[in-house]
Amino acid sequence: MIASARAFCDLAAHVSGSGIAAPVTGERLTLRGRIDAADGRPEQARAAFESALEIFQRLGNARTVDVHLEIARLSLDDGDVSGARAVLETLVPDDSPKRAAEVALVVARVDRAAGKDALASGRRAVDLAERAADDEALLPALVLYARCLSDAGESGAAARIAERAQLVDATLAKNVPEDAAAAWAERPVRGELMALVARLSAVWTNRESLTPPRPLLRSALPIAVRANADARLEKWSRKYPAIVGTSAAMSSVLGVLDKVSASDAIVLVRGESGTGKELVAEAVHQNSPRAQRPIVKVNCAALVETLLLSELFGHERGAFTGAQARKKGRFELADGGTIFLDEIGDISPATQVALLRVLQEREFERVGGTAPIRVDVRIVVATHRDLEKMVRDGTFREDLYYRLRGVTVEMPPLRKRLEDLPILCERLLGRIAIERNEPAKSISRDAIELLRGHRWPGNVRELENVLRSATLFAEGEELGPDDLAAFAESFSPRDEASGEHLSVPPPGGGAPIESLVYEEVRQGSTSLFDMKKRLERECIVRALVESNGNITRAATLLGMKRPRLSQLVKEYELGELGK
Repeated sequence: MIASARAFCDLAAHVSGSGIAAPVTGERLTLRGRIDAADGRPEQARAAFESALEIFQRLGNARTVDVHLEIARLSLDDGDVSGARAVLETLVPDDSPKRAAEVALVVARVDRAAGKDALASGRRAVDLAERAADDEALLPALVLYARCLSDAGESGAAARIAERAQLVDATLAKNVPEDAAAAWAERPVRGELMALVARLSAVWTNRESLTPPRPLLRSALPIAVRANADARLEKWSRKYPAIVGTSAAMSSVLGVLDKVSASDAIVLVRGESGTGKELVAEAVHQNSPRAQRPIVKVNCAALVETLLLSELFGHERGAFTGAQARKKGRFELADGGTIFLDEIGDISPATQVALLRVLQEREFERVGGTAPIRVDVRIVVATHRDLEKMVRDGTFREDLYYRLRGVTVEMPPLRKRLEDLPILCERLLGRIAIERNEPAKSISRDAIELLRGHRWPGNVRELENVLRSATLFAEGEELGPDDLAAFAESFSPRDEASGEHLSVPPPGGGAPIESLVYEEVRQGSTSLFDMKKRLERECIVRALVESNGNITRAATLLGMKRPRLSQLVKEYELGELGK
C-alpha cells in the first residue's frame, strides 16, 4: 500500500512538471512527507514537510498548522519531546474545529511523553473531536485518553473509553473499500487500541472475582499482543501485526524474531501444519533490510522433482519437452529479497544437492544451462517433518540439515497455547467478516471454554474452518455454545489409543448441519437457492484459503474441475484469494 502511494505521488510530480500551482506543490510535498513517515523514513519526511511549510507560509495558507503538526509528530516519534513542544508553541490559533482537535491531541501526546498528568489534555482532545463531529479525529483521541486513564490506574474507566473507541473504529471501517480493508486494519492507531485492550484484559484476568467490562470480550480484528503489560507489548504489536498470541510459547517465538529478523541468517521454521509458519517467514522478511525487495514463496511439497528444479532455478529453452522459452527461477526472482521454501522436508535427494550448492556458493545453473548465475537472497525454510529422524534414516542430507538449522523458530501447536484462543478467535472472526463484507461477530466465554476441549490436530487452520462454518449459521452478534453445537462432538478430547471421546458434548445437543440448514430455510430467513449459494461460496473460500490460493489444488479438494472452479471464483468475486 505504501509503495503504491509512493508510486502515485511520483507520477503526480512527473506529470505536473514545474508549471504546477504552488498550493498543489505544497499538498504533494505534504503527502510525500506522510508517505515517508509511514515508511519509516523520518529524515526524508521532515525534509518534505519543511519544503511544504515554506510554500504554505509564503502563501499565508492555513495548511501551515497541519504541516507543523506533522513535524511535531515526527519529533515525538524520535523521542524529541522538547522539539515537539517548541513546534506547538509556534502555532497560531485556528478557527477550524478539526484542526483544534488535532492540535489538542498532539498537546496531550506531548504531555504524556513528558511524564506529565495528561488526563486533562486527553479529555480536552476528546471534547474537541466530538465538537468537530469527526470520527477520524475522535478515534485517536479516545485511544490516547483511555491510555491516560490506564496510566492513572483507572482501568474501569479506561475500559469504557476503549469500548467507545472500538465502536468508532467499527463505524469508520464500514466506509473502507474492500481492497483496502487489510491495510486499514493494520494502521498504528488500531495497534495502539488493541494493545490497550490486551493490557486491560490482563488486569481483569488477575481479578477472578470480578466480571471484565464488555469491550474486553468483543474487540474486532485484534493484532498480535502480549498479555503482560511490559515494554515489549506495543513494540511487538507494531512489528508483527499478523502473528497473534500472548502465551509464553508465542512470546518465545516473537523474541527469536526480534533477534534474527535484521540479520541475513538462514531461518528454519518448524511446526505442525496449520500453525502459521508462513506468517513467520513474512514477518522475518518485513522486518529485515530486504523488506523493500520481494519475498518469493515456494511450496516444495506441491511440485514433482523435475518441476521443482525448474521452479527454483529456471530453465533454458529446449531443456525439456514443453520448454519453449527461457524462464527465470524463483531464486532469480527473489534476488535482493527473500525466498521462502515451505515443506523443505519433502524435497528429493537431487533437489537437496542442488539446494546445498546454492547455500554454499550462492550460485546455480538453470535446468539445461551451463552458465552459473549468482544471486543475493535470504533463505527461510519451513517443515512439519522430523528432520533429525530423516537424517538418521538417510532420507535427508546431514550436511544440508546443518546448513539449514542455523536459527530455528518453533511454532507451537494450538493445543499448547490454548490461552491464545480468545485473541485468535477474534482475529479470525474479523478476517471472516471482511471477506463476507459483514459486521464482525464476537465469541462468548462459554464458547471459548467449549473450544478448549478439542485437541486441534489442524491447529489454527482448523480453528478458522470451524469459525467459518459456525458464523455461517449464527444469527446473533456473539457466538455461543449453541452456535458450535453442530461441531461439538469433535470438541471433546479423545483417548489416544481407542480414539473414543473422554467426555460428552456440552448441553444443547449436536444437531446435524442439515437440520440447521433446514430450520433457517423453513423460518424464511433465506431461500434454499440462496442457502446453496452461500454454502458453495463458503466451501470455495475455505478451499482457496487451505490451498494458499492455488486454484488447481482447491479444485482437487472440492472434487471439481479447475475450469469450473475458476468460473465460480469469478462469479463470487473471489479473485483476490485465487491465483
